[in-house]
Amino acid sequence: MNITKVSVHNFRSIKDISFELDKYMCVVGPSNSGKSNLINAIRIFYDGAKYNETTDFPKFDTDDNESWIEIEYKLSDNEFKTLKDDYKGQNNLLKVRKYLKSNQKDKVKSNQSNIYAYENGYLLDNFFYGAKNISEAKLGNIIYIPELTTTDENLK
Repeated sequence: MNITKVSVHNFRSIKDISFELDKYMCVVGPSNSGKSNLINAIRIFYDGAKYNETTDFPKFDTDDNESWIEIEYKLSDNEFKTLKDDYKGQNNLLKVRKYLKSNQKDKVKSNQSNIYAYENGYLLDNFFYGAKNISEAKLGNIIYIPELTTTDENLK
C-alpha cells in the first residue's frame, strides 16, 4: 500500500494544498514556508497527535470552519481484494479523510479516529472500519527526518 496523494485543509499556515507522491519524497523550501506544518498535519493523521484548535487552526480568514487531512492510497491486488466493498475505489485506490474540526457536530468525536472513507467518490457518514490500522501503520507509513544544521542540534 503506497500513499499516492495528500490533501490538507485549514491547518496552521495551510489553507488548501494537495500533492501527489512518489515512493520517496523530500520536502524542501525556505524557512517559514510551511514545510513543518505539512509534516505535522501528516503526523497528526498517523501518530494520533492531538489537534489543538487554538494553535492548529489558521489565524487567517478561511472559507469554512473545517480542518481535515485526506490521504489516498494505491493498494496491491491482494490488499484490494481484502478491503470491504464499501471502500473500494477505482484503480485499486482507497481514499480516507481525518477530520480535525468540522461544522457537523457528529463528525469529530473525542476518543475516536474521526477517519472516514470514500465510496464511489462520496465521503461516507460512518467511521472508517480500518481506522485502527492507521495507528498500527498498516495504511502506509511516514518517516520524518528533520534537517539538522549544527552540532548542537545533533546532540539534543
